[in-house]
Amino acid sequence: MRLPPLNALRAFEAAARHQSVQKAAQELHVTPAAVSQQVKLLEERLGVALFRRLPRRLALTEEGLALLPKLSKVFADLVAAVEQVEARKTERRNRVLIGVPQAFGSNWLLPRLQQFQDTQPDIELRLSARPTMSDEVRKVSDHPADVLEGNDIAIRFGDGHYPGCVVERLFVLHSTPMCSPALIDGQHPLVAPEDLRRHTLLHIQNDVAMMDVGWPKWADWMKAAGVADVNTRRGPVFNQVTLAIEAAADRMGVVLGVPLLAAELLNSGRLTVPFPLSLTMSSSYYVVHGPENTLTDEVRSFRDWLLGEASRECWAQPIGGLQPMRWIP
Repeated sequence: MRLPPLNALRAFEAAARHQSVQKAAQELHVTPAAVSQQVKLLEERLGVALFRRLPRRLALTEEGLALLPKLSKVFADLVAAVEQVEARKTERRNRVLIGVPQAFGSNWLLPRLQQFQDTQPDIELRLSARPTMSDEVRKVSDHPADVLEGNDIAIRFGDGHYPGCVVERLFVLHSTPMCSPALIDGQHPLVAPEDLRRHTLLHIQNDVAMMDVGWPKWADWMKAAGVADVNTRRGPVFNQVTLAIEAAADRMGVVLGVPLLAAELLNSGRLTVPFPLSLTMSSSYYVVHGPENTLTDEVRSFRDWLLGEASRECWAQPIGGLQPMRWIP
């Protein structure tokens, strides 16, 4: 069975509820004649009279009385459904989904997020730290959906080749030894790279580092620094960047890490860089998102804030500067 036109049903429901064509017309923002015409079309379509026209009001017939409550419920449900969708749209608009590499999210971004929330309290940030935000963990396709992994914006570590996305380089990474300041003037002072022979070397060996992707090891840095005859395999091994950096801050040894990912500890004085020698990596951190005309104001606000914070990060600058090497955080 084909349903009568929606406009006719809506006109009847409003007129029956108000028992007035005039009031129905005001609610529906049409003329009284239009309401009367729609009701007439509905009665002709159903083959029954729905109203008895009295001098000062409308009275429902038996058929009209049977139809009104069911129609009123249908239209109330429609209004509720539309309002729910609009509410979700508003909620989604105020939300920013962010994908980040794990070490970057915990070591650099998280300590700064409160600054953004203080200035944009109405924006809900949803942070998702994923190892797949590093290209070497998951070889993404060229499709933007695979690059963003369902997020509004992502910070990816890789070569910056993400067709179909807007890509801006956030940071170039540099790897250098870091340690507690207590080791600089301790029992075995750290004055020159050769002095590392008498210190514990801390190693990072997570799932990414185990891949054959050129993760920098102590042997690589020693070679670039011109230091020979050092057993670069000795020392504790950590499967997380954060653990290795914290161990170095706790005077456990010297870690070969990225100052950018230890910025908070360096700024607080718990860590220091003993030598002005660093390896510049061939891969970088990139901000990646969809075309500009698809972004909400909230996503733009977060992106602009992020780029501003990155431009002021002193620990993103190279220390010394040696040969480029690929490194995955």
